[in-house]
Amino acid sequence: LQLNPKASYILACSLPKIEYIKLCSYSTTKEISDAIRVTYEGTEDVRLKQTVTL
Repeated sequence: LQLNPKASYILACSLPKIEYIKLCSYSTTKEISDAIRVTYEGTEDVRLKQTVTL
């Protein structure tokens, strides 16, 4: 969590410890944000399929 430390810190504090450990290897806030989005919302393909299903 090196680049953009304030945003990275906020994201890290909002995550459970297990998720934080998974995301420690990312170096930018963008990478962390993308990984969180995929974890909790799924990939773009999954979201499109969910939309079609509904």
